[in-house]
Amino acid sequence: IDLDTFLTIPAEDVKPYLKERNFQPANLESLSNILLEAGKRTALEDPVKARLYYSRVLDLYSLMDQVYGSISLDRYQKESWLQSQLKQ
Repeated sequence: IDLDTFLTIPAEDVKPYLKERNFQPANLESLSNILLEAGKRTALEDPVKARLYYSRVLDLYSLMDQVYGSISLDRYQKESWLQSQLKQ
């Protein structure tokens, strides 16, 4: 996937974008973890870009909830942390 494009497309286009690129649902968790870490590493030097990462991770969490039909405690905790970062 083209990361710059992926970070800037509207939330409603995330699922079709990934589907067009044959991205498997099993890899959503890995992608969200990578984007979360990238956001954390970017936060000090480019807070705007970090917010893009964080927002996209939340979009992926929502998609995972739809795909898997369940919510994990770990994901819930990360989601709470992300939301707190986006409010700052």
